[in-house]
Amino acid sequence: MAPIWEPFFFDILPLFLPEMNKFSHGGQRSADYKVTDKGSVEAGLTMQSDRIEDELSKSGAIIDDPSLNSYVKGLTSKIVDEYEGQLRVYLVEAPVFNAGILPNGAMVIYSGLMLRAESEAQLALVLGHEFGHYLENHSIERHAATSNARIGNLAIGLATGGYVGMMGSLVVLSQLMAFSRDQEIESDVIGLQKVESLGYDGNNAIQIWKNLAEERGKSTNDKVRKNTTRSPIFSTHPNSADRMEIMEQRVSGAASGKTGHLTYRAQIRPFLQPWLAAELSQRDYGSTLALIDRLSGQDTDLGVLGYMRGRVHAVRNDEGDQQKALQAYIEGSSHADAPAQLWRDLGDIYEEQGDSAKAVEAFQRYLSKAPNAEDRSLIEFMITSLEG
Repeated sequence: MAPIWEPFFFDILPLFLPEMNKFSHGGQRSADYKVTDKGSVEAGLTMQSDRIEDELSKSGAIIDDPSLNSYVKGLTSKIVDEYEGQLRVYLVEAPVFNAGILPNGAMVIYSGLMLRAESEAQLALVLGHEFGHYLENHSIERHAATSNARIGNLAIGLATGGYVGMMGSLVVLSQLMAFSRDQEIESDVIGLQKVESLGYDGNNAIQIWKNLAEERGKSTNDKVRKNTTRSPIFSTHPNSADRMEIMEQRVSGAASGKTGHLTYRAQIRPFLQPWLAAELSQRDYGSTLALIDRLSGQDTDLGVLGYMRGRVHAVRNDEGDQQKALQAYIEGSSHADAPAQLWRDLGDIYEEQGDSAKAVEAFQRYLSKAPNAEDRSLIEFMITSLEG
């Protein structure tokens, strides 16, 4: 049986023909700009981007939550203004810090980035940055003289589906969205100008890059600590240190604008636990703990964050980690938003330590908070055994 992507692959092969490498539109787009030269690289990239977007829209990695999509798309509309009709926004479930925009106007925002943004201002900066690439036709400038075959690899990855396929596709997608240092700086400036024109605090907005550098410095992975970015997918972007310096110089004034901390956290609150669980699956315990500590700095969602801090220690299971997990669970349990699973895991630790009374108490608390838990029969049996 032929692979599921084979028909799709041979269908798009004509898009990679050499005749596509003709002159393409350069310079800033107008709000009503349309591709007219059907044989140009721009037309070829647009056609390929359309195929990629179609596959992406059908992927199981898309976050389809109406509220979150409405919020991000609404913020994007403010950023792009009269270009709104040219752009589509896709939220993708992937524990990586990245975002990008295809030549056809499809903007992709990863959950790993949304998790790390601390405010509306910071997300707006990223959206403005990606819009800058689109506005200035950076993809066309960058790829006019290169082979387009790597875009076909992305389409294949998306067509095969699955988490592994999606992660591989994101790597290829990052190649399509790779830009030069000058292009990155140009987009940085455009993004910052957009943010400040909407009344956001520019100093707070650029903090997202500083936070990323701090998190990277605490990574468990030696290569990540040495690299210029948090993940290989973002390594196509030039060094962020000099870009950070330029952005600090471009911030217009003192920290007087709005940040939207509370509004933004309210939007991503329902996703904190699953997104952090996805981060934990990457086994970069140092970075994940640094991320949790930073998220805890807003003094909210401390039950969920306390539970996930305990989970990091429990999964890492180095010397002393069980006690650290226990302490994190105890601290998290004092907050109203603590998830039921916290008491399940807390009971496991108490049982392992031989404290039957506390284990029973934790398990009973778990069942009271999750009366329809799938493991209810097992927990009831454990309670009976511990009491006996």
